[in-house]
Amino acid sequence: MKKSIILLLVCIILSMAACASARQATSAGNSIEGKVVGSKGNPVAGAMVTAHRVGGVLTISVFTNKSGQYRIEDVKAGKYSIRASYDGFQSPPLEVDPKLSSPPYNLSLEAQRHPYVTGAQAISLIPDGLEKRRFVQNCFMCHAIGMSGTAFEGTNEPEFWLGAIDRMVTGRGAFLSPDFNRKEQALLLAKYLPPNPEPDLPSSAPPVTDVIIYEFDPPKPDFYPHDICVDSKSRIWAADMGNDVLEMLDPKTEEWKLYPYPVKKAGAHSIIESPDGKIWIVLQVANQIASFDPSTEEFRLYRVPDPGKMSIGPRPHTHVFDSKGNLWYTEIAANRVSKLEPKTGHITVYDLPEQPDLFRDSFWLWPYGIAIDSQDSIYYSKLGGNRIGKIDSSSGKIEEYEMPIPYSGPRRLDTDSKGNLWVPAFTIGKLYRFDPQTKQFKEFQILTTNSAPYALYVDKKKDRVYICEAAADRIGVFDIAAETFSEVLLPSQFGYTRKIDQDKNTGMIWTSYSQSPTKHNKVVGIRFTK
Repeated sequence: MKKSIILLLVCIILSMAACASARQATSAGNSIEGKVVGSKGNPVAGAMVTAHRVGGVLTISVFTNKSGQYRIEDVKAGKYSIRASYDGFQSPPLEVDPKLSSPPYNLSLEAQRHPYVTGAQAISLIPDGLEKRRFVQNCFMCHAIGMSGTAFEGTNEPEFWLGAIDRMVTGRGAFLSPDFNRKEQALLLAKYLPPNPEPDLPSSAPPVTDVIIYEFDPPKPDFYPHDICVDSKSRIWAADMGNDVLEMLDPKTEEWKLYPYPVKKAGAHSIIESPDGKIWIVLQVANQIASFDPSTEEFRLYRVPDPGKMSIGPRPHTHVFDSKGNLWYTEIAANRVSKLEPKTGHITVYDLPEQPDLFRDSFWLWPYGIAIDSQDSIYYSKLGGNRIGKIDSSSGKIEEYEMPIPYSGPRRLDTDSKGNLWVPAFTIGKLYRFDPQTKQFKEFQILTTNSAPYALYVDKKKDRVYICEAAADRIGVFDIAAETFSEVLLPSQFGYTRKIDQDKNTGMIWTSYSQSPTKHNKVVGIRFTK
């Protein structure tokens, strides 16, 4: 009898503890929710609602459902500034504290447009043709146009545009291809880009709304994360091209850690994780490759051999690992692809074909993106040469293939689970599939026209292509099996994105805003809820 009573008491105590724990967990998970309405009180579906914790580094964005309702769950305690936006309209910011006031927090859109023209809209004002492609490839290389500090400052005279081009070259170190005529381009821009443009919206479809977008503020005001990568522990590493430090963000704690490079003027460009958990960074300006061991916090440097063609050196660009642990990388100023064996430090150089009919100086061919398939075949793009190439890693044989449209600007590419190659055509806003067996291209028009697709990443499990639409403030999503597009609208204006990576633990997609010279850069995570 006593045993039965004791057992009953134990069960009651455990049950009470479980209920208390459940209540505590529920109360800890604050939410921000409400409805977004138009000027007439009508619910607005598909509106973006953004909540920034005052004094914090994280901003969370969600979209309203068909009834205009939104909900941001499990937010940390504190004050939040929330606002809504939709198709150029916005609500006044509203400051709330979920612990001091209860939802709903309703937001009303005002009939007022942002003074905001995307790069895609600006490009759309210029008639299609070779000169337009030449402009996009040379002048959209590092930033979008249409933002403060780059254009639309109250004049459309050719002298204004000529001055802007000269500033980029003399003050910012921009490279212009030999066939880029500054005066002709200035006349083109003055003719089609007025000081206060009101272009039509580029043809596109409503953005994906079943997503949650997380934006993390930078550790430094001059943060310039050219690339980011996600490691096996779901941490985000940034190749900060403007600062001589390697930066790591833990999204769970929202804390940054900084690790100074053992070299000055590094110019960190690209970053990936190796199979053994080290972080590998291309130090482009220093012409070195760096590895970083997070467990020991130690760097190791590898110098890239200099062929002596250019005073700036070979300029390594983008890198990838093969199945044997070798690191392959492009050299943008040397017309080469090289292979680094990390254990020995030995580097094998592959000189790529010249294209004298296009450029006498091979510097302008610009070997750029690099990818690898399951057979360890190496693929690369030539941004200036308008080609993609393949290296047989066993024999060293090199083949190159011309892009279907001249001056289309192939940039950062990737392979899918079937061995097909996917290529973003930067200057014409298209996606290409290249079949290595038939050596044929298939073209797909990206939803937002003139979106300047910079890079892409292929989720090989789902066979889904994610695309950096650098001029459109969007991430494109392409379903390979269905051959259909959708797009994720990014919360920040002029979110110029250059690389996408995926967290293999959560499936989240990560990128960064990487504008230069004007910066408001952040690290961005996207979680698909369906």
